[in-house]
Amino acid sequence: MVCFNGSPCVENANVAVCDCTPGYTGKQCETNIDDCQVPFAHQCQNNAGCMDGLNNYTCQCLSGWEGPFCEKEKNECESSPCNNGGICSDHFDSFTCSCPVNFTGPTCNTDVDECQGQPSPCYNGASCSNTFGSFLCSCAL
Repeated sequence: MVCFNGSPCVENANVAVCDCTPGYTGKQCETNIDDCQVPFAHQCQNNAGCMDGLNNYTCQCLSGWEGPFCEKEKNECESSPCNNGGICSDHFDSFTCSCPVNFTGPTCNTDVDECQGQPSPCYNGASCSNTFGSFLCSCAL
């Protein structure tokens, strides 16, 4: 008898049979067991996909989930997406940034031009020059 996939042939009550290596089945161990189709064999959670491997499987997480079984909600703030001192708040599959007063935008990348506001932040006739994250006042001569 020929056994496939590294499975040994053994004698059982004077009959040659294949002793299938883990992950294979069939009379000659010719069939890979689909671990994703065996009831209760895989533990993928939160509607994750299951990809069969050789005597194992891999969970393919939907957006917003992570972990070996997609059991953990992903923390979008882990990558520090907020810039210029912005504070990140994690939400399911998204995040928001609370920006310091001198910055704006989804990730606090846009400098606020303080000189555009009325009244001017500079006093006594000084001219205002916007800088990144702040402004400068130049006194009139």
